[in-house]
Amino acid sequence: MLGSLVTSSRRMGGPIGFAGLIAGLVLVLAEVAFGSHAAAHEEHAGSVHPLGAETGGTATRVRLPEVELITADGQPFALSAAGFGDRVVLIDFVYTRCTTICPALSAVMASAHEALSAHLGRDLVLISVSVDPAGDTPEVLRAYAANFEGGPQWIWLTGNQGPVGRVLRAFGLSTGSPDEHPPLLLAGHPAEGRWLRWVGIPAPQAVIDQVETMIRQRPPAGLRASNGKDGKS
Repeated sequence: MLGSLVTSSRRMGGPIGFAGLIAGLVLVLAEVAFGSHAAAHEEHAGSVHPLGAETGGTATRVRLPEVELITADGQPFALSAAGFGDRVVLIDFVYTRCTTICPALSAVMASAHEALSAHLGRDLVLISVSVDPAGDTPEVLRAYAANFEGGPQWIWLTGNQGPVGRVLRAFGLSTGSPDEHPPLLLAGHPAEGRWLRWVGIPAPQAVIDQVETMIRQRPPAGLRASNGKDGKS
């Protein structure tokens, strides 16, 4: 299913292609939500998750654990607030066996990647973390990521169960069965620990708008350092 939707999207080309991919995936999700017999056996069918997310996201705070994960290229990646410097991070949580909400989240990420390409590297990095580290080896994750044609500033991560579990818990996710995880996407400024959280499948433009606002509104580095010394948030 993912392959055919991506193929159709590429034929359409550009941002319209991504929109077509998202629309197709949302139709699949609607089928699940309304109890289609065929979709009842898909991943996530045992849990009820919202299809749409609040437009502006919900404010939350996240303290990143200092752990080492593994990229889809098999390289170590130190996940920490300090490692991101002054950049904004857009992060989602997926697994490659998922055929419903995960491709939809990845399509939202792909739209943001394209629309915000001028900010990538300097101001913004995209992160996708597997919630199934046992099944999603770097090789498997790399093959899945290739469907979305991301660049080096869209980093796909897996790793050992312990470090991945710490990351999931930091973002408010359980470490149980991958099939039961909710559709979750966050945008934040790790240097401040401030994030916006979408539970469900947000409209791509809503995410893009919020990320652009975060990039513009980052406080000066000196002010952040002063706040950190004073213990203020």
